[in-house]
Amino acid sequence: MKDKEGAITFSPIPEVDMLYNREICFEYKLPLSVLEKNCKKPKNEINGTMSKQKLKRILLTGVPSIIENETENKAEFFLCLKKEQKENSHKKIPINIINQNDLLKKIDGRQIAEGEMETFAKQINISKRELIANLQKIVLEGRGEWVPAVRWENGYWSCVRCGSKKLSAWPGHYGIVHTCEDCMSIGTLSSQQVIFRTLEDKKTKEYLQGNSIALSLKNAEGQKKIPKKIVKNFSSELDGDIERVLGITFSPSQASASKEICEWLEIGKEDKLLLWAACGAGKTEVCFPAVKEALRKEWKVLFAAPRKDVIRDVEERINVDYFGTKALVLYGGVAHQYKEFKLLAATTHQVLKFYKAFDLIILDEMDAFPYYGSEILEFGIRNALKDGGRVIYLTATPTDEAIKKAKNGMCKLVSIPARYHGHPLPVPKYLRLDLTKNFCHAKPSDSEQENKLKSVVNILLLNGKVLIFVPLISLVKQWTSYFSVLFPSENVAGSWSSDPNRNMKVDNLKSGKYTIFVSTMILERGITIPGVQVIVLYADHELFDRRILVQMAGRAGRTKEKPHGGVVFIALKKTLVIKNAVRQIEELNIKAKEEGLLEC
Repeated sequence: MKDKEGAITFSPIPEVDMLYNREICFEYKLPLSVLEKNCKKPKNEINGTMSKQKLKRILLTGVPSIIENETENKAEFFLCLKKEQKENSHKKIPINIINQNDLLKKIDGRQIAEGEMETFAKQINISKRELIANLQKIVLEGRGEWVPAVRWENGYWSCVRCGSKKLSAWPGHYGIVHTCEDCMSIGTLSSQQVIFRTLEDKKTKEYLQGNSIALSLKNAEGQKKIPKKIVKNFSSELDGDIERVLGITFSPSQASASKEICEWLEIGKEDKLLLWAACGAGKTEVCFPAVKEALRKEWKVLFAAPRKDVIRDVEERINVDYFGTKALVLYGGVAHQYKEFKLLAATTHQVLKFYKAFDLIILDEMDAFPYYGSEILEFGIRNALKDGGRVIYLTATPTDEAIKKAKNGMCKLVSIPARYHGHPLPVPKYLRLDLTKNFCHAKPSDSEQENKLKSVVNILLLNGKVLIFVPLISLVKQWTSYFSVLFPSENVAGSWSSDPNRNMKVDNLKSGKYTIFVSTMILERGITIPGVQVIVLYADHELFDRRILVQMAGRAGRTKEKPHGGVVFIALKKTLVIKNAVRQIEELNIKAKEEGLLEC
């Protein structure tokens, strides 16, 4: 298309552009990735004064010659150029232009892929074509944009949503098609598809905030404009407000950490903060006052975690009256909802669906799989953060890299070495057993090693249910079967990442239905099971590093009602990893005692 100034643009639905006095130039329907790639060549100097034949040759560079002779094709959503009579083209297909304010509130900060258009349209009761028309109107008004799902940049094809260059190539109608392999779990993207996303500009903010003045994040010197007295007023609410609404009484270390976070949110120079807290120290709730303050400012807040078990566990805790808004929750298996929100809880994979959406991101378990070491999930968090936004990282087992950044001033560090109930962390005991012999592969016997294992489990059962970790999925079924025979009077179950009944089983475990539960690392983090005792089988396995062992041990003794718990690492060898995990737990207890944070 060509506007009044002669600039060339591309459109998915020319009828809308006609309403904005655009001139139609061409009639070829092509993927935006092809059009954008060909138009990026400097020598072309695309403009409205160029002859149609020359423009045609440029746009069709690398496209099979058969396309040139087509007037229609099967593609439904490729951005196109179409030749029509200006006066009547927009009357051919009725277009229902809905309330743009309401639509913007539903899509603000989202990246909507082509494959999601049908579902979104159904949720708001319009047709897919009407949705595209309304999105194009938002684009023409400068509040949104269309981008190729897979784009040619700097000599490479890369995915716009996850940043990956890991693409597969295959023959397509318009030439070679490139498909992203790294974010397929949330929907396939290819170079023949587009993504719609909103743009953060003044006009959009006025729409979204009811024409109110947007709060400024920083002044010219990079400091917050909000006066310090707000920090003082707000921190004084900690004890009363938290306890009254959430039933939580902050320990001195929690209150101190929460105040530090609130002050950093208001006047801190760093844009990142690392909250290093002992397992079960209540680090999630410690961030709640900062979340509430951010929401008061009309900021958008994201609570993210790598695993859905963590999101499911925190869902009930954040959907309380304390925040004054209900959180939208997204994880695998939950239908994506297109509606207005201020607070979102989501797995890091779901965060890939957002673009410059959040003023504050709280990333729990930042050192856990699958986030840790994943370039695409790190890209997703960066991409979802607004310019000038802030990130809080939560973990009980920070990486050496994270600690180094904190020491170098690249990230503010706040620590809580003790649990909120004032009891020390359970220190794991080591039991030497050769688990490759007389276990799992055979029926229970009366061997000395088996009697040792049985004795340990019986002792732990006296204090509560027993959670048993194994490194491999195949071992879950083997040990579940084994313990069912070894302890016929106990209710034994097990689960793993791809278990279709995983959510139900975890809920049953929390409610006390199971007394012995075998699991892979899916329950290693972010979950509280009152009174649980922990056994780690094959603690010397290569999949278990120091951080994982500390986290698994941290499932025990988390609640105030049952602050004590037993932890046993079982392995053939007491490896350096096992020793380091035990040492870290002991050092945290020593630090907590030195700071006077332990009550007993």
